Amino acid sequence: MSQLNGPDEIADQRGTYILVLEAIEKFQIRIKQLKWTFQPGLLLYFGSAKGLTSNSLRNRVKRHFTTKKKNFWHIDYLTTHSAIVLHRAYLNLDERSTECQNLAAFSKDVEIAILSNFGSSDCKNKCGGHLVYLTSKYLNLKWLDDYFGEREWLKITEGT
Repeated sequence: MSQLNGPDEIADQRGTYILVLEAIEKFQIRIKQLKWTFQPGLLLYFGSAKGLTSNSLRNRVKRHFTTKKKNFWHIDYLTTHSAIVLHRAYLNLDERSTECQNLAAFSKDVEIAILSNFGSSDCKNKCGGHLVYLTSKYLNLKWLDDYFGEREWLKITEGT
C-alpha cells in the first residue's frame, strides 16, 4: 500500500476517501433535530471531494485532520470531539468513484452497521448514512490496511 505522510502530499485533484475513526468512550452528538449515540469502536466515514482547489481531495482530507475548525459537515462534529481519534484516511483517486459506490462495495465484503442519516443529507442515492461501525471485533487497523492495500487505495496516517 502506498502511504503518504499528510494531505499536502496529495495533488490538487478530485476523488473519494474513507476516514478511519475510533470512539474511545460512549458519547452523543446532536445536530439540529438529529441525534446519534456513539459506542466505543471503529467507525468508517465514506466521503468525496469532487471540486478543485478549496474543495479538492487534498483540502477536504486536510480539513478532516484539523481539530480546530468551525463545525460545518456532520463529520466535523466527530473529528473535533474529544472522544474520537482519527487514525487514518484511505484515498481513491478515481474521479468517477463515489462515496456511495465505495460504501456499497465495502458492505458486500464486511458486516457493518450504518448510522442512519449521518453524513448523507445531500446523498442522491439515499444510502441511509455514510458513517458505519465495524461490527466484528476481528476487524482492526491492520486488517483495514490489508483490505484497502489490496484495492490500491492510498493511505494517510498523519495530519499536517
